[in-house]
Amino acid sequence: MKKIHGKVTDYKGKPLQGAEVLFLDRAQNIIATGYSDNDGYYFLQTEEKTNGSILCTHNYGVTSLGFSFYNITSDKARDLDIRLGEIEFLDFKKFLDREKQVIRISFRPVSLKAINDKIECISPDRFTTEIELLLNGKKQKCQELEVEKEIKDDKCTDRYNLILELPKGYDPKSENILEILMNSKKSGEKGTVWVVA
Repeated sequence: MKKIHGKVTDYKGKPLQGAEVLFLDRAQNIIATGYSDNDGYYFLQTEEKTNGSILCTHNYGVTSLGFSFYNITSDKARDLDIRLGEIEFLDFKKFLDREKQVIRISFRPVSLKAINDKIECISPDRFTTEIELLLNGKKQKCQELEVEKEIKDDKCTDRYNLILELPKGYDPKSENILEILMNSKKSGEKGTVWVVA
């Protein structure tokens, strides 16, 4: 039996009670589910060995959007704190090239403020939004960034395509954690997504 547990907070560090935390396999089947307690702590447990993702929501679309941690395996116990924000990363994709030297990342960020204000494009303003990449906790430089408008399900979003050149000593056989943070200087909104790279 493997356990995944941690604390759910908002971006200001305030514990969130009643947040729903799910472990989904690659086919989006729910493998384990739980809720955060009065102090924000949650606990998941599963006997099934699979790769999938952790998803968390709390008062979705009102005070925060969702958190995701992709390509995580359930055969390892984890202490995983979850930080919910006002920016969510939809349609997230990650590709490692054959030589294992470059990671290509694609996603559509959405802004809670833009959704609530019913703005035509629901992504955060691209010209005032900063992106930070961390690989195993160390800052990385994005080699290439391309942003294009995309309309899906009658919603206009920006599609971000990033290229990250992997540092020397990168071992694709070990568990490498990539964190992408977005910070909108215009609205003050923040969001993060995690992936086992």
